[in-house]
Amino acid sequence: MITQIPKGYQEWFRVVMRKMPHLSKSQAVGLAMGRFFGIAITQSCGLSTVAVFLAEIQHRSENNVREQLRQWYKEKSHKYGRKRQEIEVSESFAFLLLWILSWWSSDQKSLVLAADASTLGKRFTVLVISVVYRGCGIPVAWKIVGATEKGSWQPYWHQLLNQVKQGIPDDWFVIVTTDRGLYAKWFYQGIVANGWHPLMRINAQGYYQPSQVLGDQPPSKLPLSGLITEVGQHWSGRVRCFRSNCVDCTLLARWDHGYADPWLMLTDLSPQQAQIYWYSMRSWIECLFKDIKRGGFGWHHTKMTDPKRAERQW
Repeated sequence: MITQIPKGYQEWFRVVMRKMPHLSKSQAVGLAMGRFFGIAITQSCGLSTVAVFLAEIQHRSENNVREQLRQWYKEKSHKYGRKRQEIEVSESFAFLLLWILSWWSSDQKSLVLAADASTLGKRFTVLVISVVYRGCGIPVAWKIVGATEKGSWQPYWHQLLNQVKQGIPDDWFVIVTTDRGLYAKWFYQGIVANGWHPLMRINAQGYYQPSQVLGDQPPSKLPLSGLITEVGQHWSGRVRCFRSNCVDCTLLARWDHGYADPWLMLTDLSPQQAQIYWYSMRSWIECLFKDIKRGGFGWHHTKMTDPKRAERQW
């Protein structure tokens, strides 16, 4: 009930109701107090820590608060009452993204997203798409699977891309960055199909063919490892990359001081439009994972084993 929330924190509830209108009132209370306020103030996602804090300021039983918080991530079959509802996490992704984009000025219509896979020991793998903003990463869509679960991630990434698309206006310029371990032709094509622009880092293994050469000789297949060989070098051009599962794209390459290896990137943008330094914003997501794990909320201490419950906690 909203009356159980201290008067000074009513604004938390009002903001959630305004920005996440698909939630029921009880769900909005649970999100505003148990998640946003409780976790933010205690700097912990530990159930006991948050329950003790909220019980103190609401003058309620710790056990009652604890059970209320657990209702957030439980399945419908494990909840009490006749009007039980199960949180469908993906329904919040577009609203969450629109909330974040409301911070942009009206004339600012560009966005950088980062797709990444993070593991929690041998328990979970989190596939997450984040907005990079002012030096940090904000997760806006995620799928959690068992760390040892067999099978392809392809359906999950396609689903996440489609869910994020619902929260981005069609006239926005969107860059999607990925690290070397996530490059795949289907991922590249999925980003382009959304009207966005991939900026996907690749390994130096494989070959490329320049799209334009002088004379009548067909372009040679050249090793990616020989494109950039010294610090300070850079290159860009249209190519057909890889021998199998080849893709026609722009290849960007650069090796700056302070880096152990050169950056090799694929994008659909022209060599004149693409800027390889955009990829540096991807490093901002490191703050996100630090905040969630050892440097902040301590999610690495979670006792959860069910990926679906972990998704709701996220």
